[in-house]
Parts: sequence; structure tokens; C-alpha cells
Amino acid sequence: MGLVLSLNIRALSGQFCASLSQLGLPHSYISPLMSYRPSGLTQQLTFNNASEIFRYAQLPHEEVCTENLTPWSKLLPCKKLGGLASMLKPKSIFKAAYNAMYIGVRRVCSGSQCKQSSLELRQSLTFVFDRRYSYSSVQESWSLTGLLGGRINKSCQIARRSEIIILHSQSRLDLKPSGSSSLVSWDSHRVLAVYTPAHDFANDLTITSVPPVETSRFSTGTGDSISVMKYATGRGDIDGGVRIELCNHLSLPTRAILLDSSPWYAEIYFSSLSVAYQSEMNDAPINMAPDRVIFQPSVQLEQMAFLELLLTLPSRACVTVSYAFKKILMHWNEYLPDANHGIFLPAATVIYQLSPDQLNRQRAASNPITWELSLPPRASTYAEYLSAVNHTELEIGEGFVRLYSETPLIRLPVPDFSMPFNALCLVCSVVALLFGGVHKLTTSAMVPVIAEGDEEVVDKPPIVRLCQKLKAVLRYVRGQKHSKSD
Repeated sequence: MGLVLSLNIRALSGQFCASLSQLGLPHSYISPLMSYRPSGLTQQLTFNNASEIFRYAQLPHEEVCTENLTPWSKLLPCKKLGGLASMLKPKSIFKAAYNAMYIGVRRVCSGSQCKQSSLELRQSLTFVFDRRYSYSSVQESWSLTGLLGGRINKSCQIARRSEIIILHSQSRLDLKPSGSSSLVSWDSHRVLAVYTPAHDFANDLTITSVPPVETSRFSTGTGDSISVMKYATGRGDIDGGVRIELCNHLSLPTRAILLDSSPWYAEIYFSSLSVAYQSEMNDAPINMAPDRVIFQPSVQLEQMAFLELLLTLPSRACVTVSYAFKKILMHWNEYLPDANHGIFLPAATVIYQLSPDQLNRQRAASNPITWELSLPPRASTYAEYLSAVNHTELEIGEGFVRLYSETPLIRLPVPDFSMPFNALCLVCSVVALLFGGVHKLTTSAMVPVIAEGDEEVVDKPPIVRLCQKLKAVLRYVRGQKHSKSD
């Protein structure tokens, strides 16, 4: 597994702009047992083989790199030469309030009997634009070319289908031109219009938002069943802590799995683990016991620590998971770049599965525009997910939700990295002051200056000049003796 992982990471490191080489280090990944499962065809994940067949890692300190759009688009069949991808211009799309890039590879069955398998590559881009910053008014007409920045010059001949799917919104949408495809084969509760083929309509499609006249009978909230929030606690450079809040907004208890990890330089105290819940009826928190706990302690410079909790979240209540950790003083060359700014902890993840009955009741009480848009395992494209056939019955994987929390920032005990810089500046200043004189002495020619009357003495050999000086000294001594006798 280590060799295969290192080869994959080396291949990906040359493709994308990220510190992917850090993911292959033992102290950067974990092997959770309950929170994640390998996608596609793979062997069963157990406690004994988890570290051999599955690894999970994050780069919480990495900033968004806009250069990743180029290698992402090169994986497309037509790259950015044709089709919808030719509309993507980095200058425009990275002005979005939120952007996400996804690349997934899994092994799937090639036929109905699964006698042969093949690799499936799934790519997706997600952008959320705030039209208040792009247009003078939210009621002003907008277009795909205005948001994405490009136009489609030609279609992608390799693509089997190319569609633009417009979903229902809280406000009424005025589309010009109208949808070209019939909605018989689509979920009419969510799909407003479909344009196919996309290259015939993408350049000229304009959308205008019209405020609704009547108030909807559905709730206008986000429709989240469970929310998660993670933040750091404590103060100082020695001790710290983490608090994770899980709020269940459903009217029924829900089972969820919480996964949280910590690097080796933030050593978790398992004895400080605390789980409590607080409902709308109770003012004081009440301690509760998790259904299952899996904990792996950290080893300095070798492995991360992770914590998995199987929780039963009470209805209309918030569960708080907290623990303390100790900040380890690292060697100066082990700190991440910009260590004085702080270090981000990995995000916590929460997964839960709604039963078909819970999912149906939730959808009946909420507006279809708030329904989950993430693709379930059964669907490879949104055309499959939003079709009318899949809307009639709920299949396996429907109602599965994975949530990610924030990446809290903590401060570690950091040495004074400016001290070598200050010493270097002092040394350079001293050298600069002395350099002129030293350079002149070492590079200039030493020419003796001869006084007037000494030309004959200078031309004589050194031994002769030494004898003459001795004679002059003797004369001076004799003269002093004669003066004393007189």
C-alpha cells in the first residue's frame, strides 16, 4: 500500500498545484474505520486491514490555487477547446464567493454481471456567485457568459450529451430563450428547464429573477437536518482544546458518526473527552455516553491522532464534544511556513443516513429548492440524479449526507525566527563598514614614499642600510657620553 500510494502521489504532484507530497508521509494521514469507505469495487474494510487499503488525509493549511483549473481541464476529453469547459475563464470564475473542485476515481463494473471492471473518472466544479457584486441589481438579467467569462465556439464531439439544467429558485426565473427539452423525463419538482445541446444555447441564454408575489407555504431555510461547528478553545502556548457542536434539527433522534483528527504536535488527552447535549427544554447540559468510541493516539513525528464517535443525536438538541490537547514544541525545521500566523487543525466530518421515511417527511415539509444536491453513489451525473425515474423511488444511498466543519486556527509555541535574521543584518552591516578599508588594503599596491635626501640610502642593499643605522646609533651614544663628561 505504501508503494502504490507514493506512486500515485508522485503522479498527482506533477499535475496539480498543492503540497500533495505531504499526504504520503505517515504523520499526515489516518485510517478511519466508520466514517469513510472506499468507493467502487474494493475489498471489505475491517479493523485489521483498514491501514492497508484505505487512507485519509487533509491539507487544512493550503490556500486555494487558481492554477489547478488548467490541469483539471486537461483531464476532460476536449480539454478547454470545446463544449461547456471553453466558457471557464479563471479571471471571472474565481471571483465567486465559493468554489470547489472535485476529482474522483473509482473502480466500477463494466457490465450488468460485473465480469469485468473499469476505472471511472468523475470531475465537477462548484461555484457560488453573489450577483450583488457583479451586477447593479439582483433583478438585473444575467447570463452564463457574464458569470463564467467565456463563450462556446464549438461543441465537444466526443461528449455523448451536453445539457444545461435550470433548477427552481425562491424567486421566479424568466428564461430567454425558453427550455428546448421536454420535462417529461425530469423531476418537475426541482427542474425548471433543460437546454440540449448546451452549445446551441449557452452563449445567448439570459436569466432574470422576478420576486415572488405569493408567499410559499414551504420553509425558506437551508433545510439542513444536522449542522456542525468546530472551534478552538484555551489560551497560551502550552495547553489548548477543541469544541465541536452537532445540532440535530429533526424531530426524531438521528445516529451520526463524528470523525476528528489532530496532528502529532497537538497531542490529545483522551481522558479529557467530554460529550454532553443540551435541548430546548433544558438549560444545563447533560452528559451522555457515545454508542462507540475509536481513538488512535498520536506518535511524535510518526502518526496523527484521530477520534471516531458513534452518537445518537437527540431531537431538537445540540451535542457538544470537547477535549484538551497539549502543544508540542517542535524543532525549528519542522514548522510549517508562516508558523507565526498559526497552524490550522483538520476539519471535522460528520456523516448520517436518513431513512426513507425521514427523507420523505423532510422533503414534504421543505421546499424542493432546499433539497440535497450532492450526487448519491447510484448516480454518476446530475442527469441521472434529477430524472423522473429516480424520483419515484428512493434507492440505496439516498439520504446520505457528509458535512465538513471549519478548520480552526491555533497558535503553537514558535521560536524567534527573526533572531537569525537580526544577527545576519548586524554582521552584514559590520562587514559593509569594514569592507572598504579592508578591500583597499588587500587590493592596492604598497608603494614606499621616499623623503628628500634619502634617495642614496634607499638604493643601497638592506644589509648596508642596516649597518649605516647601527653606526648612526653608535655615534649618537658616543656623543651623549662626551656631553656628560664635559
